[in-house]
Amino acid sequence: MTFDANSRYTGASLRTVTGPDGKPVTVVDPPTTVAEPTLGWHLYRQGQRLDHIAHRFLGHATQWWRLPDHNNAMWPDALAGAPEIAVPPKKRPD
Repeated sequence: MTFDANSRYTGASLRTVTGPDGKPVTVVDPPTTVAEPTLGWHLYRQGQRLDHIAHRFLGHATQWWRLPDHNNAMWPDALAGAPEIAVPPKKRPD
């Protein structure tokens, strides 16, 4: 399994587990999240897409995954019922 050089999964550990059907499945451990301050809050409206919100606040739609990470949501859809979303800073600390 390979990832793009700019993927958050580059360098993540891979392991093999047994799926419910008994077949081996390669999985990626979730990356470690970096504690970041909250830039502000976005009032989430039904139907809004995380890539659009990321483009507006983070400057790039491909940073959408930072919104669930910053809000401690394992699944992006978990934010769909949230009245507001915490927005991380535009640039990640190095």
